[in-house]
This record gives sequence, structure tokens and C-alpha cells, in this order.
Amino acid sequence: MNKIESCTTKNAQQSVHLTGGILRHFRAFSRPEQNPALGVLSTPAHPQVTQTVSQLLISDVIVQREFQMKIIERIQKYSTGKNVIILFSITMVVYLTILLYSIPKVVSSAPEIKLFDVSPSGYTTEYAISLLNAIGQEGRELYLSLQLPLDFIYPGLFIISYSLLFAWLLKKNYSLESKVYYAIYIPIFAGLFDYTENVLIIMMLKTYPNLNSNLVTVASFATITKSILSSIFFTLLIAGIIQVVWKSLFKKQGVQS
Repeated sequence: MNKIESCTTKNAQQSVHLTGGILRHFRAFSRPEQNPALGVLSTPAHPQVTQTVSQLLISDVIVQREFQMKIIERIQKYSTGKNVIILFSITMVVYLTILLYSIPKVVSSAPEIKLFDVSPSGYTTEYAISLLNAIGQEGRELYLSLQLPLDFIYPGLFIISYSLLFAWLLKKNYSLESKVYYAIYIPIFAGLFDYTENVLIIMMLKTYPNLNSNLVTVASFATITKSILSSIFFTLLIAGIIQVVWKSLFKKQGVQS
């Protein structure tokens, strides 16, 4: 029994010595003077380095702002009444062709169903499968060969014509330096999301019937975002038209009085 107790005590002492040794080495390693790497990490950055990084960040922001302003200035330059009328007319011709011809042609075998393009609340994988199944082989081929080619023309026209139209309206109420012109980017991003949606629809058509749920989710997100941005833009556009008409009426009343 004494031998066992002696052995246990000895093992405990060795364990204590071992733990104590590890702790001493850890403390020594944790000191910057013993571990140069810690000294480097704990040393504050040189003021000149901090200043350089700050200047780079500021210059990057300035470059981005200048680029954004150049786009706005270019749109302002070409937002004349003549350009707006011509481009808006072409855009509406393409839009009405899609709405009244290509979409009805694609869904002719299932006229009650909505295509991805005109589903503002998005769609699920189950809906995507049922849609592509409902329109049949002919409908899927027309989707690829008729509807989508037209829908690749429309977003570009939408971006250009509505940006110019909105800028033309804003010029009648705001100075060219006003920050309200940043709203011009709304139709631009709406058009870009429309292009994204179209590419993802092509991928769904190509992979049908083995649709990837992640692909459908991303496509649905692009459709919803496009719809939200378009709704915001048209709300602002209507507000701009009302503002111009209201201002024009007040001017006429002022002249008459």
C-alpha cells in the first residue's frame, strides 16, 4: 500500500513539474522579447503607412465618384427632347412586340401560365419545372429562339431611353450638379438585372428537366430585384412628370395673372 501511495505521489509531482514547465515556456514565448514575431504584431503601424493607406482609399472613392459623374454628365448631354422621343419610341415598339407577340407565342399551349420574365414575385423550382413542362418542347424552343433574343435587345434600350427620359425631366427642375441625378442609376441596374435574368433563364432551358434548385433561386432573385428596381424607377418617373406638369401650370397661371 505504501509503495502504491509513493508511486502515486511521485507521478503527481512529475505531472505538476511537467505542467509548470509548460506554463513557464508558454509565458516566455508570450513575451515580445522572447518571441520577435509578437513584437512585430504588437507594434503600431507607422504613421506614414497609415496615411498612405488612407490616401489610397480616399483616392479610390474619388475615382469612383468621378466615374459616376462622367456617366451622369454624358447622359445629361444626350438627354435632348429629340433623342428621348426617338429612343422611347423604339423601346416601346420592342416592348409591345414582346408583350403582344413573343410571350403569347411561347405560352400558346398554356396561356394561363406566367413566364419567368413577368413573374415579379419570383418563382420556385417546382413552378419552374411545371412552367417549362406546360409550354412543351415547341414553347421551350420559341423561348430560346424568339422571346429571349428580343429580351436581350429590350434591357439595353430600357437603360438608354429611360435614363435619357429621366435626365430630361430632372433638367427641368434641378441644377446639373444636383445629387438627385444619381437616381439615373436605378434603370441602369434594373436593365443589368434583366440581362442576368435572361442568362439564367437560358441555363434553365438548357438543363431542363434536370433543373438545379440553386440556379432557379438565383434566377428568381434576379427577377424580383429587376421588378423592384423597375417599380421604384417608374414611381420616380411618374413623380417627375407630375412635377414638370405642375410647374408648367403654375408658370401659365403666373403669365395670365
